[in-house]
Amino acid sequence: MKRVISAILILLSLQLTAAAFEDDEYNFYVQDQDLNSGMAYINGFVCRIRNAVGLGQFVNDGKYLVNMSNDLCSFSPQGQDDKNKAELKNSTESETSTQATPKEVKFNEYIVEVTRESNTAPLKAKKWLKLDEGSKDPSAIPLDVYYDFSISKLPCSTTITTNCSKFGNTEFYYAFTANPQSAGFNDMASIVPNWTGYGMTQGKTIGMGGIITTDNSIQYIANQGGSGASVSLTSTGDPGSEIIKGIYEFNKGVLLPTYGIGYGPFALRRFFYTDYQNDFHCEKFADVKGQTYKSPQAGGYDFMDNPKRGPLLKDSFVGATDSTNPAVAGVNIPNVKDYWEANIIPTYDFAERCFSIKKSEVIKNVYRYGVYTLAGDRFDLENRPFSIKATPPEGSGATFDQMYSYANEHGVYLEERFRPYVNESTIWKNNDWTASDAEKAKNYNLKSNYLRAEKRTVSYIALEDTHKQQIQLGHSDAFWNDEFKNLGFCGTDNLTAAAAVCTHYSEHLGYYDKDLNGLDADNNTKGGFVFNKAINCGNTGCNTIDLTGADIIQFENTQWISTMSKTYGTYVDTRQMHLWNRDTATGSSIKKETLENPSSSSVANGIRLTKHEFVSISDLPATLYCIERCMVPSQVNSTYTQLLTEAANIKANPTTQTWECAAGTNLNSFAANCTTPRSPAPSPFDADSGPYIKADEVNGSGELEFDFDNNGSVDYTWPNAVGSHMDGILDSDKVTYTVSGGKFYLGSDELTFDSTNTAALNAQTNLNSYLSGAKVENGSQWPDHAGWGLWMDGLVTATELANAECDKTFNYTGTNNDEYQYRAGFNPTQQAELRYCTDKLRNNVNTSYSIRLEARPRYELVEVGQTSPVSFSSSKTMILDIPSSGTAANNYPEGERGKRYRLHFNGFDQLHGIPGDVWNISNGTNLGQFVSNWGTNFRYISRFVLPNGTLITDADTGTQYKVKALNGEAYLLGKSVDDVKATLGVTDIPYDLTATIASEDMLKNISDSTSPDYIGAFPAKSELINNGEACAVEGEFDLSCQNTSN
Repeated sequence: MKRVISAILILLSLQLTAAAFEDDEYNFYVQDQDLNSGMAYINGFVCRIRNAVGLGQFVNDGKYLVNMSNDLCSFSPQGQDDKNKAELKNSTESETSTQATPKEVKFNEYIVEVTRESNTAPLKAKKWLKLDEGSKDPSAIPLDVYYDFSISKLPCSTTITTNCSKFGNTEFYYAFTANPQSAGFNDMASIVPNWTGYGMTQGKTIGMGGIITTDNSIQYIANQGGSGASVSLTSTGDPGSEIIKGIYEFNKGVLLPTYGIGYGPFALRRFFYTDYQNDFHCEKFADVKGQTYKSPQAGGYDFMDNPKRGPLLKDSFVGATDSTNPAVAGVNIPNVKDYWEANIIPTYDFAERCFSIKKSEVIKNVYRYGVYTLAGDRFDLENRPFSIKATPPEGSGATFDQMYSYANEHGVYLEERFRPYVNESTIWKNNDWTASDAEKAKNYNLKSNYLRAEKRTVSYIALEDTHKQQIQLGHSDAFWNDEFKNLGFCGTDNLTAAAAVCTHYSEHLGYYDKDLNGLDADNNTKGGFVFNKAINCGNTGCNTIDLTGADIIQFENTQWISTMSKTYGTYVDTRQMHLWNRDTATGSSIKKETLENPSSSSVANGIRLTKHEFVSISDLPATLYCIERCMVPSQVNSTYTQLLTEAANIKANPTTQTWECAAGTNLNSFAANCTTPRSPAPSPFDADSGPYIKADEVNGSGELEFDFDNNGSVDYTWPNAVGSHMDGILDSDKVTYTVSGGKFYLGSDELTFDSTNTAALNAQTNLNSYLSGAKVENGSQWPDHAGWGLWMDGLVTATELANAECDKTFNYTGTNNDEYQYRAGFNPTQQAELRYCTDKLRNNVNTSYSIRLEARPRYELVEVGQTSPVSFSSSKTMILDIPSSGTAANNYPEGERGKRYRLHFNGFDQLHGIPGDVWNISNGTNLGQFVSNWGTNFRYISRFVLPNGTLITDADTGTQYKVKALNGEAYLLGKSVDDVKATLGVTDIPYDLTATIASEDMLKNISDSTSPDYIGAFPAKSELINNGEACAVEGEFDLSCQNTSN
């Protein structure tokens, strides 16, 4: 009776299945096709059924609990919002550190009952889900969801060949009811104000859908507001050559060009024709309807009065009677279809179009690789992350029975709805299905902390390891202007070395070529740099200019050394080359020794790389020193007191205040008028530290005076100098922190938020939005964004601090080169005092620490009875060497061959670091690595796909592993409609023009206790087998839940 019932309906999915290394499935899903938005819902529902019902392991065993994360059945595009990687910035902005956060994993708790009356009867399953119970977040509304599923015939496969059909015979229904009371409200409008007047009160069914598969057809209809897409299709032919025809309907909002306003949704329908033998998919406009969910006038249509909760579809649309949106009150469209064909299709939509579905022609993006030992076993980190669960305290008022989260090296992500019911005594348990009984028996607590600590450890690679990787060089340096000119760059004065007029660009893009030779007239030396793009940055962003011919700048390592040097007596100063590696997202400083020994990865000659790993505050050294951006607890709290006050005023006065404007009118409209710009909040950092010119170092006119020859007279003045960068921090200005009892102190003051600020921060359910534009001074001329919190880097021990001492290679008063470089603004005593330089901090220090003070508390998992948080393994670095020639090299773009990449391994299926490009998926155009302005049709897509079996090497141990693509997405390229017609030998593509969307009569209201289709109330925990503990977690089933007598 425990039969396989897994039915996977993935239309247009390009699904491939490999065999252990071989057994893990390999799936691609087509993205950005309107039809697939409907199929994604079907796939998602079937995925949740499969991972809750499995192989029918618990049929007739009773009701049981299933834990499933949102990510498990997500088919969302992975590269849609990755603008940060694709945005071209200057190298300084690129090196700004990004914030790593705990993984946001949401677990849902399903109650499932699987039954079957006999071996010949359909298998049935009911599911109940309290989704986001207690949430006040408009993007995660609390719903009670009901599912009813039955299957009477299986889909055919290589192992199932009798009593089966193409899609099988299944019925699947779902419905959901409002659960605002779990969040303390009576109406969903209290969570989503736009739903005011809709009557979505506690227990009311507000949406439903149904999927029916019958042999070779699928019918799906969704009455669930703006989301979902209804589909009707029929498949004919054998696998691999089948033809699928049908129609789909989805909700679309558009600009109404004759009215100059946007509105939606409209119900847009398209016919489709998919031919797997000829590898194309075509769609054609069928119809469009106006939709009314609630009429503004009394007695008008109200979808809540419709037993099936669907909108009213009309051939016309009159804003005054068909919408509660006052912005469209003047819209009057007598015939929506005619209007669409005349005004929308020519500019914003299409009448007919086709795509290639040939696997070799799609744009592929793999976002999940598995890593395996050479023997084929899964390889994972030793102390891997795991899910956890806890029970709210009795009498707490929580409406849910369990709270779920996920713990890893970044901490624990705790959903907003759980936070009121969690304290440092709450007992958490390991919820990972692979955990041993001993691990599951352990008790844990969550310790909250506003601080996050990171340890940074240096290693070295050879310059040649960066061969052909894209690099960015900034060279707007007046002090070295002549030398840059001699290398071939245009100077800051817009003149070449020969005094010819040119255009100065502050930065260039190019690559290191380990084989470059012949430029320095010495064939015995090789290796150098090629810069073939210039970067132009302005107020609207940055863009690149392609260089050709003689404008391409190239030079060998030896030429940099000989050209970029200045001589001071016997001392020769060779300028370091500061680069940002675009392919690996790392910054590096190339010194003379590196250029002289490009194949060496030694400390003396290699390029410094920094490993980042999170550590507990209690694991920090007892004393740490800071020389820049040093937070002062009292100033931190004063700063946030002001920011929170400003945030409250902005929220209360959106028309007169914003984060950019302290006073104005109409600030939330296109007619905004700012009369008083808002200044950043006062600095939370120590005023005396940092590589900046301080207020007490300038004269009364704000000028920094230079006395180069130390004769008492001013040789040069720098106006408006305060806040400008100038290195050299006195030992007496360093800031000393201590660590004790897992807390971080400056003197006796703990670095954290005081009770007033803590209460104000915790009171905001959407803190990111509340403080989204907050800025603070930091001693420089560029304020920090402080909405998420504050940071300080480069904290070191006394031993490492000594490595940050500035060079003493100058001679001003004696005969030896044993003095610090002259520093304007310092008096004679300060000139001689021990000082530190930030370039030494970044280049000479091998271990440093970073502290983040975050506006939202972070949580660490601590085993009861222990003081230190649970230790999770840090990521590993894996080396990928791309072949430069041969058959294997053909799997990679020509420009990638011969490159070496350092990939980040964060766990079995977490391999990251493959570079990408921006694609416009609407027309299949590769826009290159960067774009100035991100478009809605842009996706950041990996530059290559690693072939299954590709070897990678652990950078620390030399152990080799192999990889396999597990999940990816595919984007279809356009194909000429005329070419498709020619292939078929027809004048019109043979759509099924009689196809229709199923009537909403097929829907069942399974969530209404008065409906004959009601599946029953949510079962009590006492009704569940296994004492209410989960019998399935993330699709893995605990067979001890089985009743073996069945």
